[in-house]
Amino acid sequence: KNFQFRPIGRWPLAGGPPQAEHTYSCNGQQECTNTQLDEADCEGREGGRLSIPNSQVCNGVCNLQNCEDEAKCNGLTYGTFNRSQYKPPYLLQAGDMDCCWRDDSTPTCQHFNPFEQRHEEFPLFNYTRCAAFSFSARAMDEGQYLTKELNPYCTSFLDQTNCTDTSRIAMTCEVMGYPTTISKQMMCHGIENLSICSDSIENVCYELSTTCKVHKHLMCDGVDDCQDRSDELNHICQNQTPEPCVRRAGFGDNDNNKPLKFPLAWLHDNVIDCQDGIDEKDGIVEKDGGMKPWPSCGKNKTFRYVSEYDHVCTEDLICLHDSNTEFIRSEELCDGIETCGNENVMCQVSVGWDTIWKKQQTSLDGERPLFHCLKGLSELQRLTSPCVHAPFRYNKENLFGLSETTDHLFFPMKKHDCSHLYGELYVYIACMGLCEGTLKCPLTKKVRYDSCPGQYSRRIFTTQNQQDLVFLLKSRGSYHSDVFVCDNNRCIDYSQVCDLVDDCGDNSDEINCANFFRCKNSHETLVWTRVCDGFIDCRDMSDECNSRCSREIINNLPLTVSAWIIGILAVIFNLVMIIDNVAKLGKCRTPMVLLNKILVLLISIGDFLVGGYLIIISWTDAKRKSNYCSIHREWITETFCSVLGALSTFGSQISLFSMTALSCARYVGIRNAMSVGGSVNKRSVALICGLVLMLVILALAVAVGPLLISLEDFFVNGLYYDKTIPFFVGLPDKSLLTTIIEAYYGNIRGKQHISWKRIRDMISKMFTDNYSGIRSKRVNFYGNDPVCSFKYFVRDDDPQKFYVWMILVMNFICFLFISSLYIVITIISIGTSSALVSSGQNKGISNRNKRMQRKISLIILTDFCCWIPFILVALLHTLNVVDANDWYGLLCIIVLPINSVINPLLYENSISNYVRKLTRKTPDIRGRIIRSRLANRPTPRTDSIEMRGKGHRITKDITKETNT
Repeated sequence: KNFQFRPIGRWPLAGGPPQAEHTYSCNGQQECTNTQLDEADCEGREGGRLSIPNSQVCNGVCNLQNCEDEAKCNGLTYGTFNRSQYKPPYLLQAGDMDCCWRDDSTPTCQHFNPFEQRHEEFPLFNYTRCAAFSFSARAMDEGQYLTKELNPYCTSFLDQTNCTDTSRIAMTCEVMGYPTTISKQMMCHGIENLSICSDSIENVCYELSTTCKVHKHLMCDGVDDCQDRSDELNHICQNQTPEPCVRRAGFGDNDNNKPLKFPLAWLHDNVIDCQDGIDEKDGIVEKDGGMKPWPSCGKNKTFRYVSEYDHVCTEDLICLHDSNTEFIRSEELCDGIETCGNENVMCQVSVGWDTIWKKQQTSLDGERPLFHCLKGLSELQRLTSPCVHAPFRYNKENLFGLSETTDHLFFPMKKHDCSHLYGELYVYIACMGLCEGTLKCPLTKKVRYDSCPGQYSRRIFTTQNQQDLVFLLKSRGSYHSDVFVCDNNRCIDYSQVCDLVDDCGDNSDEINCANFFRCKNSHETLVWTRVCDGFIDCRDMSDECNSRCSREIINNLPLTVSAWIIGILAVIFNLVMIIDNVAKLGKCRTPMVLLNKILVLLISIGDFLVGGYLIIISWTDAKRKSNYCSIHREWITETFCSVLGALSTFGSQISLFSMTALSCARYVGIRNAMSVGGSVNKRSVALICGLVLMLVILALAVAVGPLLISLEDFFVNGLYYDKTIPFFVGLPDKSLLTTIIEAYYGNIRGKQHISWKRIRDMISKMFTDNYSGIRSKRVNFYGNDPVCSFKYFVRDDDPQKFYVWMILVMNFICFLFISSLYIVITIISIGTSSALVSSGQNKGISNRNKRMQRKISLIILTDFCCWIPFILVALLHTLNVVDANDWYGLLCIIVLPINSVINPLLYENSISNYVRKLTRKTPDIRGRIIRSRLANRPTPRTDSIEMRGKGHRITKDITKETNT
């Protein structure tokens, strides 16, 4: 049978004018062998006439030879009844018009007289207007005078205007210069060289699929007019206007002039679609008379309208190699549809689409082994779980004619984690209940005999569970039923279900799957292995910023507390040192003392900057902790992050260089201890200032050098582009960007040494320049980690490895230099102390040397614990022995900065003396309290001597304690 979709109340039919069909229902004969439904629900007719279903009465199609089923509809009569003899409008003759009065003003038209086979001028009356004029196949077979499918009253079809029955009105248009209504029968009539409306709007129809053709105004209205829903799933329905209008062709749900939004493609398309014509105007006329223009984006050839007034317009990708498409919107990129040149290649390179197994291997006998159930793996089956043979039958479906060997599976009985299964394997395992948890079977819609319209022309019909008519497919000599029915009635294979691709077009093949992660706002789908893997795959970063994983500047509470404590102590201690040394600079009498004070001052300034860095980074972490993960890319590309990194590096390096110079100065001072130094003069001050300037310049070069624009090819790690462009998700490096450029332009010369400037220029030319072009931000040397520190950990293929290792080797040399000089100083002081002790001279000098030796030992030990493990970890990272990226927080917040707290205690006595004074004051205060209590205690006169004695002893003990 030729099935046609005929929704009640939605005429004309989805396929245009009713086409001829062979009718088996209500013809008085039982064609079905297993049911009488073909003759059920039939309305009886007098005189033994054939019966028709109630649904075919007044449906706009003549199903009886004289069209009597369309004679009386909605209280109106079409044609004439003479002595119970009915004549439809197309059979009327001149004598049949005598009953009705007419004058010269009565309109007329050319009428074809089938009896006399000639054209006549006939008047137009209400009972001849908008009558049904198309016939079904059965009516044409029985009809004596039906020689063609369309039989209108007027050969010009003017009888289909000015309908008396409002339910038959489709729209209003101009006919011969006058506004009038036309009937639904004229919509999509398809008659060549026939136009009722002056603008032919009634015939603006689209063939949306092989089974459906509808009028333009029936599209995108929320009502399915096509069996495959192609009228609502068409791509133009995805983008509609922000303001609604009443469409000119209003019927069905739009009968009551219901305003509906309409596709943006209808704006300024030279077809008036709205009754007020706003679709061809520049905007909406507001109450004050002003014009509110339609929202739009782009310029010149990229100009188009958008759905929202507050829509944020972005640049569009220019199609370089595709002559049919000039550009593609950024939101349409990487949608799986090859729209513009090598779009999918660029997406695959940038986003990194995963290769997944969607189809199972089938043996020669039609069996499909799953998991470890392959032949030859019997030992594995014994150790894990045994495999069983069974046909795949979802919900115990019994398909007649389908043998037990068809769709035969060999699968393990043990349940599996289905989050990493796709296609056929996911369908089979999930629908057999072998998935862990409560996963749903994606087969939610049964296959019917009329499913998949326009597909599978060689289908074989059979019954299911002895009651439903379904179909099977035949391939490789066997029958199978591995057909997935989409919600839009389109069909796909099992291998296309749950494969991270919307193969149905309405996402119904992916909606019930649990084997992927869907990005929160940007809606990309990822395999679970790409979630929380440290790499950004979603444009909204939801794969790395979710309940399972997140990211902060300082990742845990102990590190946060340590950062605050070390930062605050370093700032306080070094601030005291700075104030104390600045105050003592004017009291220095010799150049050596002045040099020592200035170098200690530089060490304090460097450690103060490191402490300030820790406080700022801790404060920033506390301020942005709740939403840091979502702004991670913005933070590490901010200038503020680079400034913090340079500040920390400068403080660390100036402190290290000053310690190196100080150790050298102290060595010279020890060696020349017996010589009398000269007084401070301009020459000595100039030399000291030159040394300080050299140290500052060297530290600045280490800290600021990586930020220089002229050196960006050595120090920039990547680029950060707008989130709306899926090509540049995350922070693509030079290698990835070069690959994307090559996929767009083709082979490029000199790509091994391509500069960042050339990369930015070439990427900029890939897109339009309507809104100042696409902008990028550099991921600078200090943006390798949220703590904005020096990039100490590099791989062997990192272009910055030479610079990083040059600094690490230089710092290691400084450590060796400091340690060696202090060891020499220690040896000299030990020799001096031994000589003094043996000669019985001043023991105070000997004690002072011993204290200095202890300090030197602490200096060497703290520097060793700070730099040697750090350099060792950096070396292991470069050699790929360990991945130290996760250790940045620990090493840059605790290990390196801890010296900023210890140095003030080792290189100057200000802090230690202040602490010592505090400890000395404590027993003095206790002694005073005890003495005051004893003095105020009342005692007998006879015991005064004893009490004084006790008081003397107590005072003596306190004094002894205080001295200790």
